[in-house]
Amino acid sequence: APPDKAATLTDKDVTRYLQLMDRKLSILTAGIHWKPEYGPELEAIDKEIKGLRRLVDQEHARREGSLDQRATSIGGADEVSGLKEWDKGPSGQRS
Repeated sequence: APPDKAATLTDKDVTRYLQLMDRKLSILTAGIHWKPEYGPELEAIDKEIKGLRRLVDQEHARREGSLDQRATSIGGADEVSGLKEWDKGPSGQRS
């Protein structure tokens, strides 16, 4: 079956994901300015992030497959391995 459009990460999805993460960090760093309504808002944010995260992970997998395919065709597997490690960041986990 052909992939449906909903399974494609769009610029709008990326922007929304970044907005949600920014709001979540703002709430989590509220400190003494914490408000009771932040609890339900965080739950809603987490739920939306979870849905978008699936698309982000699919896009990462698609790009990794594309990198692997190019490396195999040009013989640069070591370079691709290095790119994958760099993409994971300093903690070793994909960000």
